[in-house]
Amino acid sequence: MAPIMPLAIVIHVMFFAFAIGIPCPHSSQWKLRGSGFCNNTYPWYNCLYDENRMQYTEFCRNHPKFQRPGYKFIIRGNLDGKQCEDTYYQPIKFWTNGSSNCIFKKSTCNEEGQVAFNNGNGTSNRKCRCDYTAGYAFVTKPNAKCFCDPEQEDCACYLTTCKPFHLLTPGQVS
Repeated sequence: MAPIMPLAIVIHVMFFAFAIGIPCPHSSQWKLRGSGFCNNTYPWYNCLYDENRMQYTEFCRNHPKFQRPGYKFIIRGNLDGKQCEDTYYQPIKFWTNGSSNCIFKKSTCNEEGQVAFNNGNGTSNRKCRCDYTAGYAFVTKPNAKCFCDPEQEDCACYLTTCKPFHLLTPGQVS
């Protein structure tokens, strides 16, 4: 009797997890989930957000589909592309059988003295700069004079002091 109880609890938890719309399993678990959820005719496991039902939906397909960079798949009756949220980007094709969301989180540019130079877009990360109006300059000169790419270089800033009657300007490194 005792071995049946843990199995019943697992089945109960799994049923309620998907019944109340808990998000998809981590992408590393999709193959395992698909082996128990899908069949030989439709072997490709998918779990995508359904905007009409306002919850994640699991389903199987006979082949994966891909969406262009900067977009992810959602369900709006059928599979549809939607731009990545402002805080994420997707520089590569999005496959239905690998993820539910755009995969890269944009840099926040919120270290001491940092501000956003631009927000990037659906295929690129945010660029950062030092807030020269508050007296901050780059510790290391970036490749571009006035901003840095946080994926490629050190964007650290430090508080500097200017000589009397001098102003710190964009791109200045002390």
